[in-house]
Amino acid sequence: INRDELQRHLTFLRQVHVYSECESIYDGQGLELALTRYIRWLSLIARSATGAAFLPPIDIAWVWHCHRLAPLRYAKFCESRFGRIIDPGSAAYQFCETGSLENVSVTLDPSADPCAELQYDVREASHRQKTFLWQVSGPRFRDEAFLDAALGRYERFLRLMGLHGYRSHFWVPSYDIDLCWHTHMLMTTSGYMQATAALAGAPVDHDDSVNDRSSESKLTTSWATTQRLWREAFGSDEDGIDKDGGCYRGEPPVSWVEGLPAQTSKQAAHAEPPAPLSSGL
Repeated sequence: INRDELQRHLTFLRQVHVYSECESIYDGQGLELALTRYIRWLSLIARSATGAAFLPPIDIAWVWHCHRLAPLRYAKFCESRFGRIIDPGSAAYQFCETGSLENVSVTLDPSADPCAELQYDVREASHRQKTFLWQVSGPRFRDEAFLDAALGRYERFLRLMGLHGYRSHFWVPSYDIDLCWHTHMLMTTSGYMQATAALAGAPVDHDDSVNDRSSESKLTTSWATTQRLWREAFGSDEDGIDKDGGCYRGEPPVSWVEGLPAQTSKQAAHAEPPAPLSSGL
């Protein structure tokens, strides 16, 4: 991955956020419709000769994004359903400009649960991921040198897993590293699994469901362990894993979550962090 990919990823998240202010696709009825449409669309591109070059509408692109952030479960679903992993190719952060496509129009069935069919709760994943943009919109994320450094830090993060055993700890990144991690997963699931296996000793899964930040929680204690192991492996300097500007910046203000006029929303996304720095995920 490279800086351009990180910036394309950030642009996609901003576009989704602005769109969701008018047509909520983070949760509610908009998400329910998108989940059903996504299953239909993924089946279409699995049968298409052009594959993922068939760009999804933005609501489907968001659901696909959330699904691919669980790479091992996404791969398992694709292989069981289609016999192969559906990688996005050049469509990783793209969507078609039309609001909908006739061949993926659906009628909601209240008795059906698309997440059960997907074998993963994408509904909850969307709820968790809707604030990720806030965490990666601090001032330093507009600094190209900061993003370039984040790429090297992400590789060190994976090598740290390999050094101590990927499955021996719950590894917690800072948000600059997490942005690189997400970007890597979204570019190509199959390539991501191969690359992380080479660096960490096994294909690395991603669990964003651990969000309790209380003092003795799994997230807090695992963050402390990750910090310690990072210092032991790479030293304690200004490029520590808890790098200034790259960590948790508190939860977004209610106005940002509920939606504002587009220009105001963009300003809020780039606001100064309201809380002390902490861990990623």
